[in-house]
Amino acid sequence: MEALPKTQQNTTNQLELQRLAQSFAVGIDISQSSQKLYSRVLRLYFDYLSQIGLNLDGVAISHLIAYKQHLIASGLKPSSVCFYLSVIRKFYQWTEASRLYPDISKTIENPYRDTEPKRFPLTIPQSMALMEVYKNNKRDFAIITLLLRTGLRAIEVTRANVEDIGFLQGRRVLFVQGKGRLEKTDFVVLTDNTYQTISDYLAERGPLAPGSPLFCGNSNNNQCNRLTTRAIRYIGKIGLKRIGIDDRRFTTHSLRHTAGTRLYEATGDIELVRKTMRHRDTSTTLHYTKTIETEMRLRNPGEDVLATLF
Repeated sequence: MEALPKTQQNTTNQLELQRLAQSFAVGIDISQSSQKLYSRVLRLYFDYLSQIGLNLDGVAISHLIAYKQHLIASGLKPSSVCFYLSVIRKFYQWTEASRLYPDISKTIENPYRDTEPKRFPLTIPQSMALMEVYKNNKRDFAIITLLLRTGLRAIEVTRANVEDIGFLQGRRVLFVQGKGRLEKTDFVVLTDNTYQTISDYLAERGPLAPGSPLFCGNSNNNQCNRLTTRAIRYIGKIGLKRIGIDDRRFTTHSLRHTAGTRLYEATGDIELVRKTMRHRDTSTTLHYTKTIETEMRLRNPGEDVLATLF
């Protein structure tokens, strides 16, 4: 039988790898959105192997180490490199379990990751100034207030519907679909003054259809387009710039970090903070204590004392 031309062989191999990536993505227990992400990460890995002239059956641990270095050299953040490697590990675990290829990824190590907080909190005066920016915009004022006073994530705000506001044991709450959850099993407490900002905004929208999003991009009665996470991040970033904060370390997610940090500063109760921020693991909550330590260090640096001694 006559061999296929090299270009045709490459096309055939690429199609086989695409099918393999799809089979892997649907063969492990992850969401549909994660399936697409895992498939994309694998395709990048397969493209790299193609560029260096390797097939899957010829890959050794040395090639995986070289790929890790390639990812680092490409400018990816250490957290992104770690994620890419985790997908590759899962892939090889799956191929070994499926008796396709042995798992050669067991000894590959992640690059060093700095565990210090990547987002900085606002001070209380800065938080109040940010709210003041939007005092004449009922929707954006309600969003900023909700983020600061409950620590919600942007994605949780976009998923919220009007009907998700309810009561638990006499307290008004907003039921939310938390990170990694499929249903709205989490909640945040809406204090009277926080709920008032939402109520004022909803009154401005007028009659609402069942299942209406809590926040709309186009508040034209019943014709409401759900506000996107991109729009919420934009609202936060513009507000930050208006109060003089134009720093990539400060984002809309900084408002969640602000909520956790200021709550810990006010109470010193790490378990209260964990529950309020809805963290599964206290180690995540401890990032807020590190932020306070940094702030205290800057307020009273030892270097100031040393400068008076020498």
